[in-house]
Amino acid sequence: MEKVEIKILGHSGCTVEIVENFGDVCIRKATVDQNYMVRLHAQIAKQKSFSKLFSSVSVPEVYSEYQSPRVYFAEMQYIPALDIFSFVSIASKDDLDKFFNILEGYLKESLSLSKMTEFPLTNITNKLDQLEADLTNKLPKAVSYIHRLKHILKQNVFPPIPIGFCHGDLTFSNILIEPDCENIYLIDFLDSFLESPIQDIVKIKQDVVYHWSTQKAAQTFDICRARITFSYLNKRLDDFIAAHAINNAVVCLIQTINLMRILPYTSDVELINYLFTCIDNELKNLESYL
Repeated sequence: MEKVEIKILGHSGCTVEIVENFGDVCIRKATVDQNYMVRLHAQIAKQKSFSKLFSSVSVPEVYSEYQSPRVYFAEMQYIPALDIFSFVSIASKDDLDKFFNILEGYLKESLSLSKMTEFPLTNITNKLDQLEADLTNKLPKAVSYIHRLKHILKQNVFPPIPIGFCHGDLTFSNILIEPDCENIYLIDFLDSFLESPIQDIVKIKQDVVYHWSTQKAAQTFDICRARITFSYLNKRLDDFIAAHAINNAVVCLIQTINLMRILPYTSDVELINYLFTCIDNELKNLESYL
């Protein structure tokens, strides 16, 4: 007998359920949105491929998939682990180092599975065109940022970047941490317009610099402790970027686009203004590196 324990509406229009099925607890991720079924199927396929490709991190096992004209869902392993805020509230410096060492191992593995490829200007320009179409009638200020970014792309030559594999939405809210900090699990994979480890780097930056996951947190937490922790992790991430000769201008460019991609999905004025502040900062950083 199946019993639904918890049901959560996902930001993409998916639902995420914790279900008990014949005594086994698992996660079911589903959508009835005809337009999103193909994307969710691709995200589950990416999750399954990661479990074969990567040894540095773990991924919940996908048990089964079901599709009909009206619904698509996948059932997967339930992971009893800590979310980032539960982890930060109890983590020592040694725990933080163990956590980042695993993340660093994942990023190294991701880079090793990627190939340095000519800067994908057409791909990025097409994404900016799509964003401009989505935002023209909604946020004129956002369109001005897009025009500014297009001008930067025309005036500058960017170096090759690693293309291969990425999680696609590697914010802290999509990482689960074992209590002993010996392993982490990546969840909620996202199909991305740019399959590059740099996407994962900027998503982590989105948290350690702009505290994105704190904007979405449902539980209470020690904000001061979280910010001190994120500052420390940001320093370690900057060291990783420097050690692997990842171009800072490219990181800022992809981060700017990453922040812009959130705008079509929110109508919260306070959040939009926060994103504008973040985008302003990234554009200034980008121009300082050119």
